[in-house]
Amino acid sequence: MFIPDLTPTKFGAIKNSGTQSCLDVGENNQGGGFPLIMYTCHNMGGNQYFEYTSHKELRHNIGKQLCLQANPQPDQVKIELCTLKGQGTSVAPQQEWLFTEENLLQNPASGKCLLLIGSQIVMYYCNTADLNQHWTFS
Repeated sequence: MFIPDLTPTKFGAIKNSGTQSCLDVGENNQGGGFPLIMYTCHNMGGNQYFEYTSHKELRHNIGKQLCLQANPQPDQVKIELCTLKGQGTSVAPQQEWLFTEENLLQNPASGKCLLLIGSQIVMYYCNTADLNQHWTFS
């Protein structure tokens, strides 16, 4: 049984600095398996609520145990069932994230960072100069 952090490291909406829009799981993504979308930040939680856990996951909807998962290009980043489900399980490498001092979200296994290209959220080589790779919790 997964026990959520009492006080997550970071939580709330994840805003892109380049577009000022927020990561959103969309309306039909309650079981995972679909790409994330970008949407106007509404500050109401729900589809835009994430927690950065002590296990370095980006969890959405703690009750359904959904996590942000890095996929190799050309695949988009998706929300999938979390692999860490409690004792005896662990975080999959594609579900581990580092929130860097430069506000990049990096997947250590791939060495790549979360990037917004047009309307797609993908993994790409980290570039601190690209505002579409800068993310903040709000």
